[in-house]
Amino acid sequence: ETLSPLDSCKRSLATAGSISALLLAVLLSGDLLSLSHSLLIQPSLFMQATMDSHTPAVTRGILRLALQETESDVPRLEFAAKNTRDRLYVLVEGDWGTLDRQQVQKRLLFVYEQLNRLNNTLDSRVLLPAPKAWLAPHVLGADAVFTSSEEASAIDVWNAHRAEHDLPQINKFPSTSPCPPVLQNLCWNSETCENIPSGCYNDVVLGGTFDRIHSGHKLLLSTSALFAKKRLAIGLSEGPLLVKKTLKEFMSSYTVRQVRLLDFLLSVRPGLEYQLVPIYDPFGPSIVDANLDCIVVSKETESGGKMVNERRMANGLNELAVEVVDLVGPENANNDNKVSSTQQRKNALARFCGEGTPVGERAGGEE
Repeated sequence: ETLSPLDSCKRSLATAGSISALLLAVLLSGDLLSLSHSLLIQPSLFMQATMDSHTPAVTRGILRLALQETESDVPRLEFAAKNTRDRLYVLVEGDWGTLDRQQVQKRLLFVYEQLNRLNNTLDSRVLLPAPKAWLAPHVLGADAVFTSSEEASAIDVWNAHRAEHDLPQINKFPSTSPCPPVLQNLCWNSETCENIPSGCYNDVVLGGTFDRIHSGHKLLLSTSALFAKKRLAIGLSEGPLLVKKTLKEFMSSYTVRQVRLLDFLLSVRPGLEYQLVPIYDPFGPSIVDANLDCIVVSKETESGGKMVNERRMANGLNELAVEVVDLVGPENANNDNKVSSTQQRKNALARFCGEGTPVGERAGGEE
């Protein structure tokens, strides 16, 4: 029998014993990366740099963008992605209430698509309308805001407002990227920063596995959170729904996935009620919760919205509005190149086995 290097590695893992497999799964997940150093395992086994030899100067950075797309968006995103090592918060300033739901989704798609292209290992988060969002009080550990010379005075005013609310000052990191005229002043204030698009819903639901959160997840979650005025319910796959998942041995536990989801959601849109529940069938609360108004699905699972409504009608419940979220990446990307949690688990295993399988370019939805 002839096996590929990847299959050989998987077979070796299967016969190595459950303890070794569990240890490897933990290490590959990145949860205990420091443990890999103590065991003298080289970090290069777990990740490959997707950028050049340039060492990012900022650990957690903040970038300002205007609500309306400008010619400066791409160079500003490129500079921030190149100079941020850990996490990039993106403040999209403006009155989101002036946009409709489709325009909002298009803006979010553009930002996450560009950041996925520029550096798909960077933890990027677009901050959404929320109480005091213009001051970013929920941004934790940010050490610098990328600042061109034209917007320096606006950042000074912003920091002064933060000080009035007992928030720490955030240093300015000089940026060579251009600043559009609209960003030379602050575009948000205490009132407009809470406005959301017209036609949103009180209670929104979606479901998925959400293992290893990637840019496709972030677009889906951000769109869902923004469309909800009151509550966002998320069914998190468990039990029989995970049986056929590829490399399920390396999948994060329910608790870890739940914590990561909440960490992301609370950082981009605090103040919303988040209800995360385990689901053991494809429907979960979507077919029994009478208070729901809308279900959010990706283009890959659009048919699922129709199935949910059929079950709700059979149960005597109201039909849900179905909002479809785009995928992140070029439309012509095939399944082999799609960035998904499954692909990330395959990549991690391949790197451990010495195969340099590249991360794909297109990010899917719920999985």
